[in-house]
Amino acid sequence: MYHYGSLLPEFCTSTGSWTMELRRRAKDVLQCHLCESPDPPMYCDICQTHLCKPCVGEHISDESKKHKVGVFKKQEKQGSRAKYRKCSPNEHEAETSIIESQRQVIEKDLQELEKCILPRYQVMASNFPIQKEELQKNSQKLKNAIDKRRENLNLILTTIYLRLKFNLRKMDAIILGALNRQEEENNKAISGITTNIENMKKILNSNDERLFSTYISKNSEFKNVPPMLNISLPKFTHHQIEEELFEEFGSLSSFKFSYRVDSPWAESSLQYRPLIKEPRVIKQMDTEYGDTNLLHTLSCLSSHNDEDTRIWTCGDDDKLRLYDLRGELVKSVPTKSGNRPWDVAVTKSGDLLYTDYKEKTVNIVKNSQIQTVVRLPRAWEPVALCVSSTGDLLALLDCDDKDETKVVRYAGSSEIQSIQYNSIDGEPLYPYTACHTHICENRNLDICVSNCGSGTVVVVNQAGKLRFTYTGTPSTIEEPYMTWFNPYGIATDSHSRILVADCSSRNHPYRIHILDPDGQFLRFIDNCQLQGQMSLSVDKNDNLYVAEWESGKIKKIKYC
Repeated sequence: MYHYGSLLPEFCTSTGSWTMELRRRAKDVLQCHLCESPDPPMYCDICQTHLCKPCVGEHISDESKKHKVGVFKKQEKQGSRAKYRKCSPNEHEAETSIIESQRQVIEKDLQELEKCILPRYQVMASNFPIQKEELQKNSQKLKNAIDKRRENLNLILTTIYLRLKFNLRKMDAIILGALNRQEEENNKAISGITTNIENMKKILNSNDERLFSTYISKNSEFKNVPPMLNISLPKFTHHQIEEELFEEFGSLSSFKFSYRVDSPWAESSLQYRPLIKEPRVIKQMDTEYGDTNLLHTLSCLSSHNDEDTRIWTCGDDDKLRLYDLRGELVKSVPTKSGNRPWDVAVTKSGDLLYTDYKEKTVNIVKNSQIQTVVRLPRAWEPVALCVSSTGDLLALLDCDDKDETKVVRYAGSSEIQSIQYNSIDGEPLYPYTACHTHICENRNLDICVSNCGSGTVVVVNQAGKLRFTYTGTPSTIEEPYMTWFNPYGIATDSHSRILVADCSSRNHPYRIHILDPDGQFLRFIDNCQLQGQMSLSVDKNDNLYVAEWESGKIKKIKYC
């Protein structure tokens, strides 16, 4: 119930005069032309109609005439009536127009789609052909095993043989169908994102107020990226013939589907971090390294809280050292053999891996206990390593006897992939130079290898096919020298940018090259007083850590 007594003027003593007063006051209250809401803040100059904000879009959607909508402001009351006038431009210089406010929303959405969401779908799209190829290879391998087994048995086993082949085809069909369905859904999402990007660019390139006012963000439809289908492929196993022929012939293990969200697609990757104008050192740590004990390698033990990040290091002695961001030594672990470690990496669970060049082993440190993970054949030696997004170990191996270099992928202690030759011309991908080399996996699953001896950065995709070779920017080619690009440490960040330490100072200061995922040069970091040969590591928050070999210093650099 509303009490109107306070509204009654002293002279309104009769019912008739009170009714007339209410009608007069109703006329004083402006209403939205469409929904009749009181005190509408907007006004169309062309149509001379008052509008509330929710009705602006509907009003300007009438394309039969032009519209010019502005803000109206209520004047001070004069007598008993409220007067309205259109606001002057100067009174609203500080207010954001509809177009400008919507422009900011669209530009933010566009940047999120182009820089963060679309690349995640593109990584998934690039992985489908690889999975299909693995499925085909595995299927062929199983068929060969089944055929070989069949040749050793009598024709009585034909029925069992045909049954197994049928089951295999059925499994292949189910797996391939699942892959095709997810691939189709992924392609639809990419198509939808691309169309959305084009529409947003069209809006941004126009001054059509209707388009800006009616824009509705669709980014939420694409943010929930479906997890990647992970297939545990069937295996063929056989047994000695004893009693039942069917069991002794062998059987196919069952396959299973599982989905994973790998670290490259963590939620932090949705935070787009453009390169800043002036990179800067935000922290510098002194260590025990330097002079006769050079600081060769570092690897971040990342934390979501920057201050909790730890850094594993190794140098010329037999110690593996863990430092905090104050430069204080947290832990020191001697190697198992007493040899100097050649490279270090941190597993997804936070354990430390290191290479022993002389013992030809890769070892893991768990709770200060050291176990050998991989022992290499006599001719091969591990020189660099990293941990992939799937938890596999990627090791860069040298063979002194044959002057060869290759990349090998290990699942636990088992070799599952070897990358050595260019699939197009058969030439070695990695020149053997007996110089320092480094390896890392990019966010898009590419494998990046730097070689200071050949002056190259070689990047292959997950299947081992060459994507590009980077040999430095044109500015590094100066007469009378052919090139002085001297890459040492290498790392990648959450946006698949590649960072390479250039340790040649003949014609320029020590610096770091930043490349895009396709090997295009973006910029240098050359203003941070970097010194000598450097190893690089990037944490979860895209902070760059630089280990200077000779000074023994670790620099934390903000570059994006």
